[in-house]
Amino acid sequence: MSSLGYPLMAIFGLLAGSLATMGVYRLADPELSFWSPPPRCPRCHATLGWRQLVPVASWVVARRRCRACHDVIDWAYPVVELVTSALFVLAAWRRPDAVDLIPLLLLVWVLVVASVTDLYVYLIPNRLLFPALAASVVVMVPLALIDDPARLTQAAVGLVLYFSLLFLPHLVHPAGMGMGDVKLALLLGLNLGYAAGDMLGTVRMVVLAMLIGSLLGVLGGAILALARRAGWNLLPDPLEAVPGDGDGSERAAASSFPFGPPLAVGTLWVLLFPASVGLV
Repeated sequence: MSSLGYPLMAIFGLLAGSLATMGVYRLADPELSFWSPPPRCPRCHATLGWRQLVPVASWVVARRRCRACHDVIDWAYPVVELVTSALFVLAAWRRPDAVDLIPLLLLVWVLVVASVTDLYVYLIPNRLLFPALAASVVVMVPLALIDDPARLTQAAVGLVLYFSLLFLPHLVHPAGMGMGDVKLALLLGLNLGYAAGDMLGTVRMVVLAMLIGSLLGVLGGAILALARRAGWNLLPDPLEAVPGDGDGSERAAASSFPFGPPLAVGTLWVLLFPASVGLV
């Protein structure tokens, strides 16, 4: 990619990040459609004009406040936009070939939305995952037919393998591995297999991505549990308000941890830095 391509990719990433923040807000609420109503303040519901939708800049210019109700706008909005932009640039740097880059950019955007939604409401919506899975297939098929049709077989194997590796723990301990994470594995395995290069690489990439994600999840869960015991609510748990019936469900809710973000990080790590885990 040319030197001009990276700034353009950064701008594209900012725009995608702005769309991601809208996706998080709308997908977390089953009563909202992704496409309507028009963008609005989540508190006063005032419709936002294009000046209020410029990524990062509008947040800074408005001094972090809604122009209508003057309520503070969450810092998560510009952070998500900047992180998405950085990931787009990183993806273009590490996998500049369009055959790899186009599906990867779609994956990055979906993982940003899924991870942030999971952090906020401990949920990865089906209406994000299944359309994303279908869109990924639609994008991959023509690209693979142009480059290497074997990619499609590897993608299918990756999808089945990653799903199986997470579905078995879900059957054994449903409270420990949510079904949303299992369904997310379909998308992760599809992309890992597509990018692997061969069938052995598919197996190695899926297993390593799962191991990295699982280790990060266990570490993050342990840190979060210790912080909660110390009285530091680093990550508010929406399940804490769910009443229990004396069977320990209150304690289970208070120790819950969103596993989607670590799985996403593990997959992106393997896709973007395969040499770091011995894949190249």
